[in-house]
Amino acid sequence: PNRDMDEIPIGSVTNGVHLGSWVSHDMHELYESYFGPRYVERPGAPEVWKKVHTIPDAELWRIHNRRRERLVFFARKRLKQQLQRRGTSQVEIQRADQLLDPQIMTIGFARRFSTYKRGALIFSDPDRLARLINDARRPLQLLISGKAHPLDTPGKEIIKRIVTLASQDRFRSRIIFLEDYDINVARYLVQGSDVWLNNPRRPQEASGTSGMKAALNGALNFSTLDGWWDEAYDDKVGFKIGHGAEYENLEMQDHLDAEMLYSSLEREVLPLFYERDEMGIPVRWIAKMKNAIHMAGEQFSTHRMLMDYTDHYYHRAFTLSARMRSEDFKRTRILTSWTQRMDSSWDKIAIKNVEIPELGPTLYVGQKFPIKIKVALGQLTPEDVDVEIVSGRLDSQEHILDYKPITATLNDGETEDGVYTYAGVVVCRESGRFGITARIVPRNDDLPHTIRPRLISWW
Repeated sequence: PNRDMDEIPIGSVTNGVHLGSWVSHDMHELYESYFGPRYVERPGAPEVWKKVHTIPDAELWRIHNRRRERLVFFARKRLKQQLQRRGTSQVEIQRADQLLDPQIMTIGFARRFSTYKRGALIFSDPDRLARLINDARRPLQLLISGKAHPLDTPGKEIIKRIVTLASQDRFRSRIIFLEDYDINVARYLVQGSDVWLNNPRRPQEASGTSGMKAALNGALNFSTLDGWWDEAYDDKVGFKIGHGAEYENLEMQDHLDAEMLYSSLEREVLPLFYERDEMGIPVRWIAKMKNAIHMAGEQFSTHRMLMDYTDHYYHRAFTLSARMRSEDFKRTRILTSWTQRMDSSWDKIAIKNVEIPELGPTLYVGQKFPIKIKVALGQLTPEDVDVEIVSGRLDSQEHILDYKPITATLNDGETEDGVYTYAGVVVCRESGRFGITARIVPRNDDLPHTIRPRLISWW
């Protein structure tokens, strides 16, 4: 509490996915051929992934078509097993071999069926979806899988609705729900889909690593701007649903997102996929595939993730830990005593006064003026604290925005009855309403930060 959000020392590291577990054998061999030995030796190195642009379009497309065909054959096999478990007639089981088409655009959707993930969003307008699926020139097919928690009744109802709709005659040859979702099903889907659909309700998505796995295999993500896609999206690497807006009315949010999902499919995704050159190659689609692979390999692998943890957190923690263990934990004992003293004495300190010179009603950008602050530290000493001047533009609620604290300097000759005087110079850096305040915060070089609950006093 009492801290600006930017000052709170809680950071984040975006997830990444393990390349060896999720890149298909076909794509791995292709990458190894064009990326060179460093792809195997250091697959997380950024310079490796730039070489994806050297892969001939025809070769990348041939490999991807092969993966789509394998996905279709796998889906047919799984579907036949599902039908056998249900005791379906032999005629229906044999008919499964005719379902799906290995040559048309395939959308993959697989995840846990929680309500916020909106697994049935693409089914919001079944008639419109049927027109897209059965379009003679630009058809599409949809492969869906996933599970709901056993106690999540709304999630199970979403699956039930999808399965019911998929069984209708207008959908049954182009929409398949694969039961018993597991890592094997996930691999086939992320490795063979053309488009990876993800439409969570903002801002509830934690990360969405399945989209990273799909992108590494050349699938284009088609998602709301949430989770990792809010960080990764660029129109050169995939497609977005909506513009990142959030609504208090969830029904309205779902309605608008569904409309934008259908509109993007009709106007962007399908036309681009079926736009071919004289050799039958979707050149602009493949350009996006290469950009997606480059982006995902460089930015969203576990190699990058672990280096971020190491650089930003582990190394600093290790260095601090080594220092605190030195000299038979002498620093640790001193720090523990200091912390106890701060906790017991902090409520006795206060900022008595902040002296601001008479400046008139108007300030000018670049104008400097001196500030004096008188503070009572009680049982603490000037070595225990920093006195900071906080200044900047005011919002309508009188909050100071975008500030960077200035550490004031102790005036040794102006101490009286335990009241210390500090001084600093403030610079007016932008136009508008301008505010000034001061605060006291703890100071100790043996802490990674001194932002501790209650240990802050504002004027």
